[in-house]
Amino acid sequence: MRGQLERILDWVEEAKSRDESPAERVSRLRGEEKIPIAIATHMQIVLTGDASANGGPGDIQKAWKSVTHWATVQGFKISS
Repeated sequence: MRGQLERILDWVEEAKSRDESPAERVSRLRGEEKIPIAIATHMQIVLTGDASANGGPGDIQKAWKSVTHWATVQGFKISS
């Protein structure tokens, strides 16, 4: 999930940026209004869920589904 999320962030930004953590990128892109607040929140759930026990697997999966749905509606091609 984390790798795919980074690809979505690259796509949103139209650039690869590794100078910031994914969480920092999500916050910045949310502030720039390139990512809706609700989607940014779901992205943060995915990121913290990968790194810790914040929320159960069901919560993480629901958040991820929301992120990928938003990305595909915006034109991002999800790789399998």
